[in-house]
Amino acid sequence: MYACSFGVSLLIPSLKKDGFTVASRQFRVALLPAMKFFYGAYYSEYDLSVKRDQLYIALYNTFESNPPVFYPEKYKNDFEILSVEKDGEVFVNENGIISIDKESGAVKVAHNHVLQQRCYKIWVQANVSTGLTFETTLTLIMEPPSEDGHQH
Repeated sequence: MYACSFGVSLLIPSLKKDGFTVASRQFRVALLPAMKFFYGAYYSEYDLSVKRDQLYIALYNTFESNPPVFYPEKYKNDFEILSVEKDGEVFVNENGIISIDKESGAVKVAHNHVLQQRCYKIWVQANVSTGLTFETTLTLIMEPPSEDGHQH
């Protein structure tokens, strides 16, 4: 026998002998749905994920990404940057040029002349209200802006 509400199952197994219950124990099991955590878009009605985890941005300019997908959202707590790599090597972000909005998860790049025309891979962690953590990456590919002001 079991009852289920809000992702929590109540299980009551029993041991029977000659039609009589000789032992039973009740326990609860919390079942979390499969979490989705990435940069892009998620259409839950179709279970369709569109990842946009590599973005071309203009060198030296300010930038703010869209918030990452975190589904189901009710388990979302906050976000943090774990590390940054520049072309596969550790990048020391001592000036805080690359930052994150702890509530939304949007990655920000401040106006600067430190970052170079390279790929910057940002490791982002989502902290979940259940105590779990999830990681994803966002790669920013820095390119000089074109002469007409548009990105290539």
